[in-house]
Amino acid sequence: MKIILTYIKDLFFRSKLNYVEKQHGFTLLNTDNESDFFKKIEENSPQIIVFDLDWKSDEVIKIIQSLNKERYILTAFYAHVNHNLLLLAKNAGCHYVFTRREFIGNFDQLLSNNFSKS
Repeated sequence: MKIILTYIKDLFFRSKLNYVEKQHGFTLLNTDNESDFFKKIEENSPQIIVFDLDWKSDEVIKIIQSLNKERYILTAFYAHVNHNLLLLAKNAGCHYVFTRREFIGNFDQLLSNNFSKS
């Protein structure tokens, strides 16, 4: 089973991911709490983890730093006015970092490039 785990509070982005995950055969799990996040990682072994950098950004950066970058594809998005979050996320080890607008346009392509439909 292919799993995407999100650490997102924004309902618009959750719904976007719900649409994309169905197209690519992923199961989408969401959490907005750090202890639940790590519990879901242990129980589900997600392939992709998506973060909203604008929400709890200090906490999110610490979480990204703590994760095994070889085990997960770490993806994040941020508001274009918070450009410093791009650098923080990249330095923490995030594989893909997009503005919110780029995320909407590129996430489907990222899945297409990295995973075949099964």
